[in-house]
Amino acid sequence: MSFNEDALTWVDSGAIQYPELHQQLLELTMPNLIVKRLLVDDVLKHGRTKTYVKEAGSRSVGISEIAPGSAVPVDYTPLSYAVVSPYKRGEGVEIPKEIVEDVDLPVVNQQLKRLARRLAFQIETDCINVVDAACPAANSNACTGKTITVTGTEFTKAQTPGMEDFNNAEALINKADFQMDTILCNPVQKRDIKNLPNYSLLREVTSPITQQPMQMLGEWELCWSNVIPAGTVYCISTGKNLSAAYAPLGYFLVRRPLTTDVDLIKSKEIVKPLLTTRYAPIVTNGECVAKITGCLTS
Repeated sequence: MSFNEDALTWVDSGAIQYPELHQQLLELTMPNLIVKRLLVDDVLKHGRTKTYVKEAGSRSVGISEIAPGSAVPVDYTPLSYAVVSPYKRGEGVEIPKEIVEDVDLPVVNQQLKRLARRLAFQIETDCINVVDAACPAANSNACTGKTITVTGTEFTKAQTPGMEDFNNAEALINKADFQMDTILCNPVQKRDIKNLPNYSLLREVTSPITQQPMQMLGEWELCWSNVIPAGTVYCISTGKNLSAAYAPLGYFLVRRPLTTDVDLIKSKEIVKPLLTTRYAPIVTNGECVAKITGCLTS
């Protein structure tokens, strides 16, 4: 919704809910969420905290042989716990009444877009921070830049991620019985990945869900964002595993969904859209993350 005098009802109420405004901000925010979509959405209906339970130890174990006359052993699954408390994020933008009166629609729309982008950036930053913190030290390795070309010759480009680095990251994730499916990187690293000599591995496919093109590097989806710190590539499993266990990478816990209000400040003659939410991302399976560090930053 664009602001103009015909679209706004000037009443004494300080905050009015506009479904059209809410829908526009929601649509502007959601496409920018790259990291957040890797986490499972969850809702906190009551209280201030939520406890997540996860299995500790291996997800694929055999069953021991039982000697004749011996009691059948009882399996005990060790569990660990993580407690999460959602926190509040919010932002507002002030639009002078003069702009509304002049019906300068592109400027007004740009204000709303900027508000949506700022919230999307914050959500993405919070998500990538928990992903980074959850990565085990053993799963973080400096890039070698090595790639075996189709001729069998080893090609090396310093400070860039090579196919050997990606294969090593996948092996680290596979050790925990997870299947790597996503690569998160900065535009700088995307450039270097597209310059790999095995260029035929980089291709576009159509997402069966969104029907939008997806860039793939081999069997992994290649996702890029300026929120990802330059110099680091994150190799991710969203939770796919050979044991068919329910073990997602993590959760995006929401206490208050994306909420929009419009505050009319009469003393300043200002229209002030407000955007707030309460959430907390958490990674419950750090084994799903591997990092390639030491890459170029520009």
